[in-house]
Formats: sequence, C-alpha cells, structure tokens
Amino acid sequence: MKEGTVLHAWCWSFNTIKDNMQAIKDAGYTSVQTSPINQVVVGNGGNKSLKNWYYQYQPTLHTIGNYQFDLVKSGNYNKDGLK
Repeated sequence: MKEGTVLHAWCWSFNTIKDNMQAIKDAGYTSVQTSPINQVVVGNGGNKSLKNWYYQYQPTLHTIGNYQFDLVKSGNYNKDGLK
C-alpha cells in the first residue's frame, strides 16, 4: 500500500471487523491489518485483554486459518473500498 491509513485491528475477530466495516471506512481508514491468523496460546484463563497482546505471537499450530479466509472472501470487504 503506497498511501492511505491503516487500522491495526489487533485481537479483533473477522466478524467484528466485518460488522464494523462502514464505521471503519467512515473514520477514514483505507486498510485493515489483523493479528496473525493462526491458533495461539490461550493463557490466563482465556483472558484476551489487550495486556495479553503477546498471546497472539505464541502459535500452537503452524497452519493458517484457511477457514477464516472464506469468511474474508464472503465478507465483501473490497466492496466498501477497503483493503
């Protein structure tokens, strides 16, 4: 991406991103970057607060969440002009 504004949607689910696409666009963002798409450590009783951001970088599997790519494809993200 040569120009634009990126929303770093760390710890957001794809459904949360999809449900907020119009608000993201209205806020002036042109792209959305997500956390890595792989199964990660769920420590601290499953607490996913932002203070545990590093859980996203402790993979437990080395496969990509292809099932989540289907959600992205069906979500029509590009129809709103977002990348």
